[in-house]
Amino acid sequence: MVVDAQNTAIPFCTVTCSQDSAAHSIVSYAISKDDGSFTIQSNKALSSFWLTARCVGYTTLRVHYKEVPATPLHLMMKDDSYTLSEVTIKGRNLGAKIKNDTIEFSPDVFKNGSEQNMSDVIKKLPGMTVDESGNVSYQGKKIDKFLVNGEDVLSTGGHALKTLSADFASGVELLSNYNDGNVGNSFNSKETTALNL
Repeated sequence: MVVDAQNTAIPFCTVTCSQDSAAHSIVSYAISKDDGSFTIQSNKALSSFWLTARCVGYTTLRVHYKEVPATPLHLMMKDDSYTLSEVTIKGRNLGAKIKNDTIEFSPDVFKNGSEQNMSDVIKKLPGMTVDESGNVSYQGKKIDKFLVNGEDVLSTGGHALKTLSADFASGVELLSNYNDGNVGNSFNSKETTALNL
């Protein structure tokens, strides 16, 4: 039986029987049950053997037996815990974040250096297309407004994107339900899509 220092059964512990202490010549093995019990069976007659018990959260236990005991074995394992000085979890920028009705793109994630202008950058953003006439669409829906820092300064639409350098914007926002603030537009049922650089 495999138990801890409080005599509580340890299930799912791997117990190997070998002829040497390094467990190079394993004769048999078993996995402890919910009650900590295990059964080692061997076709070889062993005069001397080693039992090695391993389980996550416990120190590996190796015990040498000079003969097969007449009573069931009790293997007592010690807790194995240690404190980590520091844990660093690193994520990677996927290049897009969704906040309510806005998708924020990080163009640097998608650029490879071959871009000549903002039109080339926007073509690389997921779901975005720019046709030969400079019309920009997201998932097939035409972009209605082009903004720079929230201001409608690109009244010529997507054509102006070819005049802006590829490094012009550090971020690109796609606004799904854009309202430019006019009182008349607040009653407009048409969903306006805007691209903010």
